[in-house]
Amino acid sequence: NADSRGRKAWAGGRGGTAGNPLCSAAVGVTLLVMIFGTLAGWIYLSSVAADADKVTLDDALAAWDERDLDGVQDAIRRLQNKSGFDEILGGALFALGAVKSETAKGEKSATRQRNEFLISSRYLEEASAHGFTHGRLEEGMRLLGETLVRSKQFAKAIKPLSEALAREPADPTPLHRWLAQAYSYSKSPDLALALDHNQAVLADPAITPDERADAQLMRAQLLERQQRFADAMAVVGGISATPTTRPWIELLSGQVQLGQARQAQAKNPDADITSSVAQAQTHLQAARQLETIPSVVTRRAMLLEGVAQRMSGNQRAALQWFADTRKAYGSTPEGLAAILFEAELLEQAGQLSAALAGYRRVLKSAGEPSVYHNDMLPLAELQSRLSQAVIRLASDEQYVGALSLLDHFRPLFAASRQL
Repeated sequence: NADSRGRKAWAGGRGGTAGNPLCSAAVGVTLLVMIFGTLAGWIYLSSVAADADKVTLDDALAAWDERDLDGVQDAIRRLQNKSGFDEILGGALFALGAVKSETAKGEKSATRQRNEFLISSRYLEEASAHGFTHGRLEEGMRLLGETLVRSKQFAKAIKPLSEALAREPADPTPLHRWLAQAYSYSKSPDLALALDHNQAVLADPAITPDERADAQLMRAQLLERQQRFADAMAVVGGISATPTTRPWIELLSGQVQLGQARQAQAKNPDADITSSVAQAQTHLQAARQLETIPSVVTRRAMLLEGVAQRMSGNQRAALQWFADTRKAYGSTPEGLAAILFEAELLEQAGQLSAALAGYRRVLKSAGEPSVYHNDMLPLAELQSRLSQAVIRLASDEQYVGALSLLDHFRPLFAASRQL
């Protein structure tokens, strides 16, 4: 009975459709749509496959030259499906690294931008290892060097930038600019070479006023680091004052005057530096006031105000300035320097527990020497001051405190220094 009912239902269904012209037509149209849809899909897939066969690395590079970033990525995706992709891998990696370097420039977060340039440098390093092809050697080396500098891999940037410069490019100024930064901020800085490349930038009459001001500011800082204070002040005096440069002019004027006072004090401990320090403080206050949105100038001026107070013997005021800098900007290079300077003063005041906490925080925050970058507290000075702290603690028979710092010496110090 069940079987007969099923057959009747099936027959009834057939009979209902056959007897209803509209239903038959609907089914027929649906079938036709499905057939034509399938054919269209096959045709489309065939055309995509045909397009994939036609795309070449030259298409990706041409898209890069036009800064068509989506076009570059699309071409590379299609090239990956073709045989022989390994043979053009160097060129493909160059194109991807170039795109990444361009998109990194649009990042508003400094940390994210640095990370994006780091990724770009990895692509370009791999491209270099496979060989820059299609006449992209000079551009590849330039981009590799630039991304290494922008991701703070300064020492690694020198070789590709120098190789690109040796090929005598039509516009060598950008290479000199990046090399000046690389030599200035590398683990073992070469300030003389940094100044040479900086001078090459300034010698270019085609640079913009903003580029010239940036190069002059960098030159003044390099000369200050060499303790050529009169030369540094002369450069600062030649910088065109604009709303952008005025805070920096005031900051560097104060920084150079403090350097001169420190130098005079080192030569003669009885030297009267009161007037020089006071003039420096005036400049530092002006720098903070001129920077409308507190940033690098403000935090450096705060740190240097603490240094000025310390030089004048006002330890309590210095402690307050260092503490304020630490609280407001603890994760910045200036904040790190403030933590160290504050710890030194706390140690002098006999507040050993707080001092040790500060020293340990510095050791934990500084990280690997290869990525450490702080022109307010260079690596050599940082290591020297921390080593001196351990020696002072041991001399005062504060062995537990000294050992607690030694336990945190790595990775900032090599194992041999720790021993």
